[in-house]
Amino acid sequence: MKKKNLFVLILFFAGSAGKEVHALSNSNLAFNQLDGIHLGDKFDDVFKKNKNNIIVQNYKDISNVKDCEKSKNLIINDNQTNVDVDKRGVVTAINTTNHNTIDVNGISVGENEKKLFKLKNVTKTKKMDAEEGGSYYEYKILSQHSDSYYIYTANHQGKIDSIGLFSKDYISCYED
Repeated sequence: MKKKNLFVLILFFAGSAGKEVHALSNSNLAFNQLDGIHLGDKFDDVFKKNKNNIIVQNYKDISNVKDCEKSKNLIINDNQTNVDVDKRGVVTAINTTNHNTIDVNGISVGENEKKLFKLKNVTKTKKMDAEEGGSYYEYKILSQHSDSYYIYTANHQGKIDSIGLFSKDYISCYED
């Protein structure tokens, strides 16, 4: 009888461990990494790594925001990941809608927003979307050193639509 109970206990723990694979698999990721790209990476390195699936936009061609004349937006992985590079050629923002990406917090696109409630120091804000004519929720998590932060967006069905990672030096070049 003891062997049977031990076997059931092992099956229980094995089943429980399978549900936490995402969180455990990211324990060695840096807080400043998302979708294989780090804040602070150089433009040339990101370009070389993604040369077969990248579009480069110069913000001076699509935006009139001051301080963005030499900044770039990189569209990677069939428009699933956007990367902003500042005038120094350094990655300052990464945003993804890629369902295969898992961040350092064990969160991925498409998951239920309730998973965010388990994280510490989360602020939730309701935002309006003028283009879509509706609203969505934004969740912000600061790093311990306040040198970067994550922003998650969730739709009205409670699913995470995108994950963004931003440096404190990030300047938004998007015009409202």
